[in-house]
Amino acid sequence: MIVTPYTHRRAAPFTLEKIKGKPYTGRMSKKNIDPATLSDEDARRHVADATRRMGDQSWLILNALSSSHEPLPGIAIIRRVEAYLSAASGLPETLDPSTLHYSLERMEDDGLVRCEGEREVQVPGPRGTTRRAMRAVYKITGLGSLALAQHDALHEAARRGRVVTHGFLPGVPAMRPTGGA
Repeated sequence: MIVTPYTHRRAAPFTLEKIKGKPYTGRMSKKNIDPATLSDEDARRHVADATRRMGDQSWLILNALSSSHEPLPGIAIIRRVEAYLSAASGLPETLDPSTLHYSLERMEDDGLVRCEGEREVQVPGPRGTTRRAMRAVYKITGLGSLALAQHDALHEAARRGRVVTHGFLPGVPAMRPTGGA
């Protein structure tokens, strides 16, 4: 068994088994999914499958991407997520770059975000300096927007006490309807 550095879970050893004519690598990539070709039911099913394993950081990353009309580099996403976390807790909180890039890779595989190429941006350098460097920029896709809208609707309904979630989404405790609303 191989322990991967990102997931700390045991992964199956690589096999030459073929799935749909492609070598199996543990996860089928969905990068080439065209939302226009999916039926409404297929899009909902795909979003449900993709979001089942998403953690709080991934939702904050999607939210940061949805609030921008242009693609964002990783450093800008980190700053936006840290601003959300600080505003929520009142304390400075950080998002590790490795967490960001692992989440982006996973969401890109699931078709929720896409890399829009590279752009020259200011990045932190040693001893408080900054420098210009080429960095990948990311944009939310239609499926990502659908996932975020469904997530927000579920949270709003749970907040109002109108649904029982039973922990359907990570970070959402089981809630029971309360009184009338």
